[in-house]
Amino acid sequence: MSEPTLAPPGAGLPAPEAFVIRRLVFPVLQMRLSKSRSLELFKKSGETILPLVSDLDLATFTTPVLIKRLPGLEDSSRNWSVEQTLEHIQIVTAAALYIIKKLESNRPLDLPVRTQDVKPSGGIGLDRLRSFGQYLEETPKKIAQFEFTSQATHHHPWFGELTSLDWLRLIAFHQDLHRKQIERILAPASC
Repeated sequence: MSEPTLAPPGAGLPAPEAFVIRRLVFPVLQMRLSKSRSLELFKKSGETILPLVSDLDLATFTTPVLIKRLPGLEDSSRNWSVEQTLEHIQIVTAAALYIIKKLESNRPLDLPVRTQDVKPSGGIGLDRLRSFGQYLEETPKKIAQFEFTSQATHHHPWFGELTSLDWLRLIAFHQDLHRKQIERILAPASC
């Protein structure tokens, strides 16, 4: 089977969808997701993901599956394996936590956020499960150390200027989006 032709990493979302996400979806998240609610969504999506993937065999875990694109998902990201999706979640969360730490300490960042820089490489197989389990356990502890009171911002290419609390909201929303992706990867016939 040949590789599907997809948009390149970093191509972004279709313009109408990007507009709706930036001007409608994210502002709703800002109204509804406090620090505690963001953490609840993060934990809930993690608690849903882990049982879905824990008993997968190596082939199922590491084989990319082409899915129908979900709203908020770049075209280049829709032919991933479960392993790649978990890796991507971890990459994005680590980067967002770094940004949060800088914003909370009012230290400027000159680091541009580019979606093409957070694509997974795969290749560690089922060790990703152990890594992801540790990530789900450690991330709430890392989040708890921040007050989320800083009004300093850092630019996201899709959402504009985000405060540290906005970056936390993004972590929760992002992981939940990829939970849906994993569900589609594991049940492609129903997508």
